[in-house]
Amino acid sequence: MAGLKVAFAFLLVIFTFGQGSAENCELSSIKIQTAKTGRVVEGNPEFKVVISNTCHCAQSDLILRCLGFSSVETVDPAIFKQLNPEDCLINNAKAIKEMNE
Repeated sequence: MAGLKVAFAFLLVIFTFGQGSAENCELSSIKIQTAKTGRVVEGNPEFKVVISNTCHCAQSDLILRCLGFSSVETVDPAIFKQLNPEDCLINNAKAIKEMNE
């Protein structure tokens, strides 16, 4: 999945459910990488966030804990949608395919 640029407080994976044989995948197969882009937007640092799947099976219905998330830039809800103050849906619940490290 392409990188997602957002200003945020904290992201923590809380659970993931896959389809098909994805139940053989471990939670640790979901990787979240963040890096400052060096850009400042309205006084806030901008981050690039990449969420990837290292399991051989596609993983779908991925929900991240995003307590404290905020963004001064528009975030595409098909990629990252805040469900409630604590949880965010990733990739509109569609499968995230394997991306080898």
